[in-house]
Amino acid sequence: MKKMTLFLSILFLAIVFSAGAAVQLTESAEFCGSCHIMTAHYETWAHSSHREETNCNSCHVPEGLIEKPLYKAKSGLTDAYVFYIKGSPARLELKTDSRKIIQNNCIKCHSTLVREISKGDGLNCYHCHLSPHGKVKNLIY
Repeated sequence: MKKMTLFLSILFLAIVFSAGAAVQLTESAEFCGSCHIMTAHYETWAHSSHREETNCNSCHVPEGLIEKPLYKAKSGLTDAYVFYIKGSPARLELKTDSRKIIQNNCIKCHSTLVREISKGDGLNCYHCHLSPHGKVKNLIY
């Protein structure tokens, strides 16, 4: 019984450490830009004012000790499946959960500038205010 408890404890710590290392490794904009389909997005972000204060995760990933690593794992596995098994798409399209995350992160960072945001018209901040990516040809909002 003691050996099993020790083994499970070591396994648990290894999983926690590995997950933390994976989250840290995937935190940089350079990591995101390493996929060829993301090159244009990385370049437009790198030439925007957002590059001074943010990285890809600042806008595209939710915050939270649990939410962030879970979302990154789900997103990473989905991306790996799409790009390596199905084949690279011609265009990138934001999914519903991504739209909500980006909108919430816009509001979080720009809350001092935003007084009222209409919730019923279906528009998000980035519909009127170009994203840091400008008009990238393979991006659909």
